[in-house]
Amino acid sequence: MGFLREVLRSLAADDPKTAVRGRRFERLAAGALRAHPGEDGRGRFEDLWLWGEWPEREELGYGR
Repeated sequence: MGFLREVLRSLAADDPKTAVRGRRFERLAAGALRAHPGEDGRGRFEDLWLWGEWPEREELGYGR
């Protein structure tokens, strides 16, 4: 957990705005999942979207 804690501290130091840090972390996590999807291999995820790219988001009542 030390590495993750350091990454989170780095994100916090780069920008004080929570929303900006959240979007940066989201892109980081998505990249990690695409590169290392776990024991099930690269076919583990059918699709992987960032929150703003999720197609059903507005349909399910989550606005922009």
